[in-house]
Amino acid sequence: MRLLLAFVLSALFSFSGFALRAAEPATQILVSSIGDYDCFGYGAPNHVTDIHSPCGTLVDYPIQETDDAANTDVLLGCPGPASVTFVHTYDLPVGARILGAVWTINLGGVEKSKFATTLLLGGQIPVAVPETGPLDTALIVVPLVGPLTSILESGRLTVQLVRGTLSGSSCDDVFVDTIHLAIAIRP
Repeated sequence: MRLLLAFVLSALFSFSGFALRAAEPATQILVSSIGDYDCFGYGAPNHVTDIHSPCGTLVDYPIQETDDAANTDVLLGCPGPASVTFVHTYDLPVGARILGAVWTINLGGVEKSKFATTLLLGGQIPVAVPETGPLDTALIVVPLVGPLTSILESGRLTVQLVRGTLSGSSCDDVFVDTIHLAIAIRP
């Protein structure tokens, strides 16, 4: 009886234009966040007037809280390390296909007119860093699609913030609020 019912239903679906086929696996999103989006310790913005700088101009340097991730919500002042490295880690399921990703960083204090501060994704992909000024902030959004997704295949993405120096004695005092990575995969 069950076999007859299955046959009748498949015939009915095929005659009505529906075809029985295996369902495609659903897209999944993997997320890795470093730091918290709290506008450098001043709290989430109440009214965003510029999507490129949702935190706007800070009244003073960042306020670090005890639960903040290392090197976030703090002035990375000079003298100090020439570069700061952040590492995203995530578990890619075996056989998963990376469809694309979006990487963001909320940072400030960048003075490109004086210093050559740069960002590197995966140690190889340079990211344009805008001039923000000493207390202004910027949200940088980078889509990773096509061949760029190859830097995500290891389950680890390094982000290197290389602070520019001037005459070897002074460097760019920068600060980072949050760094976020969202990867779309198909298992």
